[in-house]
Order: sequence, then structure tokens, then C-alpha cells
Amino acid sequence: MNILKIALKELKQQIRDWKSNTVMILFPIVLIAILGVALSGAFSGVSSLPEIKASYTIEGAGPMGTAFRALAGAKTDSGVQFSMARSRQEGVRSVENADTSAYLVVGRSEIRLYRNERYPIESGIVKSIVTAFLLRYNAAAAVAASRDALAVSSSASPAPAPPEATGSYVESRALSGKRMPSSTDFYAVTILTLIILYASLFGASRARTERRLGTANRILSAPVGRAQLLIGQVGGSLITLVAQAAVLIAFSRFVLGAYWGAHLLTVGALIVAESIMIVSAGVAAAYLLPNEAAIVAVLNTIIPVLAFFGGTYVPLDMMGPVVERLAAYSPLKWLNQALLGVICDGDFSAVGHALAINLGAAALFIAVAALFTRREAYR
Repeated sequence: MNILKIALKELKQQIRDWKSNTVMILFPIVLIAILGVALSGAFSGVSSLPEIKASYTIEGAGPMGTAFRALAGAKTDSGVQFSMARSRQEGVRSVENADTSAYLVVGRSEIRLYRNERYPIESGIVKSIVTAFLLRYNAAAAVAASRDALAVSSSASPAPAPPEATGSYVESRALSGKRMPSSTDFYAVTILTLIILYASLFGASRARTERRLGTANRILSAPVGRAQLLIGQVGGSLITLVAQAAVLIAFSRFVLGAYWGAHLLTVGALIVAESIMIVSAGVAAAYLLPNEAAIVAVLNTIIPVLAFFGGTYVPLDMMGPVVERLAAYSPLKWLNQALLGVICDGDFSAVGHALAINLGAAALFIAVAALFTRREAYR
């Protein structure tokens, strides 16, 4: 009951500080909107190529020529436009004059490729398409040959009738990877975890104010334990912080279009765990450091470092192996990794680690604050 009363007192005082609450909500919203638009190209993973043209001729009737003609006439996502040349000389000349990126001569059992070296990317794409076509064609031909051999050698009973199309023996499947976050998705997560870090300043300020005004002395003069005082202070600030985080998540999802996945309970648990750790750190700082100026200086130095190595500003995989190794010591790195894994891929492998780090650190901070509270004389 004492803890609930202290938490309620803290909550009322937090609500009255409407300026800080407004900043904690509006600032990250503006930051997510700006970074989401400004850096959208870096997260799209799409680069545009000019139109790719290739010509071909088919020399000699046969199944390979028929199959390639079907490939050239099909609509694909490769961006290559195939056109038939009237002769080999015309096809070679189109490559030499850079009218096409590549020219193909399709024979009965082989394909000869002429490439324009001034367009290595475009001609390389054509080569990849031809290579994939040959692999699939050869696989289908091998299956068809095995089928015919089985039909000839089976004298006891006739072989089952094969499908009409040889290509039905070859199946292509695409393995879908995890959902790649857009810039808005990424910064909605990382800016939220960053702004929660800065909430440690407000937690420290509230605890410091209690000491300066003597409120903590009056509370401890009643039958209230030191642990109850600290847990109540953390609980009151925690409610305010979680409410601010919920508003930010809702706004970024329904207004900015950020994707928060299908596991909102797990996302909420991770956010609450970070909030507990951060508020506890702020309370501990209020008892460890001598004055508010020192608290602000120390926290404003530590927070940007944690954010940098947590991948808040730039994804860690873009920053090189040295930074990735150092990031292992940032609790924010594990939290962001767990959140993005759950949101984008339904991957819960890092959730336990992130929860253990944040809640373990929170317990440590509360223990330190209780130790220094015991040593301090309240007069």
C-alpha cells in the first residue's frame, strides 16, 4: 500500500509537468518523420537500372530454340527486353554500336553470348538470365532422358504416362526472407528507445527534487522502508513513461505508417523492461551524484554513446566490424535487435537476452540507490 501511495504521488507530480511530457512526445514524432523521409533511400534496398536491351537469333530448329523463344517473349521482372535480329551480322553490329547490351546466338545445343564491355552490369544481368535458362533446360532434358530410358527398359508393366510439358518436372521456389524495415519502421523503433534513455534525466530530477525539498526525509520518518520509497519513485515515473511510449507507438503506426508487427505484447514487454531500467538508473544517479548539474552532464555524455553503439542513428551492419564488436556492450543494441527481430521477422531469440539485461541492470541500480540511501542521514 505504501508503494502504491508513493507511486500515485509521483504520477501526479509527473502529470503536472506538462512541458516535459509534451517534449517527450512531440520531439520523437518530429524526429521520426524527418529521418524517415530524409533517409528513405538508404533503406529501400532498390537501385534503378536503365532499360536493358538484348537481341538474339535462333539457328537451327530444335527444342532449345523453342524454349528460348518462349523465354524471350515472356514478361519477367529482370528488366531485359529481347528482340530478334534478322542475322548474326546485324546482332553483332548492334552490340558493337551499343544499341544492345548483349547478343545471343541460340543453336541446337548451345547458346553463344556476345557482350558489350562498356555495359558490364547490364550484360552481366543478361548472362545470368541465360545461365539460369541453360541450367533449367539441362535439368529438364536430363529428367526427360531418364524418363525415356525407364519407359524402354520396363517390360513387365508400362511406364506411367508423363506430363505433357517437360518443364513440369522442374519446380522453382522463392524463399522469402524476413521483412526489411523501411526508414520509418527503423527510426520509429530506435528513436523510441532513444527517447526512453533521456527519460533517465527526468527520473533523476524527480528523485533529486525529493531530496532537496526534504520530502524523502518526511516519507522515511513514517513507517516506510527505503526499498518501498525507491520502488514507489520508480513506479510513478514508469507509468508516465510507458503512457508516453504508447502514444508514440500509436501515432507512428496510424499516422506515420510505421510497422510494429503482430506481436505487440512482446514489443510492449521490451519497452516496459527498458523503461524500468532507465528510471532506475535515473533514481540511482540522483543518489550517486552530488548535484543536478553533475547528473545532467554525466547522463548527457553516456546516452549518446549508448545510442551510437546501439544502432540508433545508423544500422550497425553499415558501420563495420569494429563498431559491431563494441556494440555488444551497449544494452540498447540488444534491445533494438530484439525489437526489430520480433517486429520484422517474428524472431524471439533475442527477447530473453534483452529482458535479462534490462531487468538485471534495473535491479542493480535499485540496489545501489538503496545502499546510498542507507548511508545518507536524513535530518
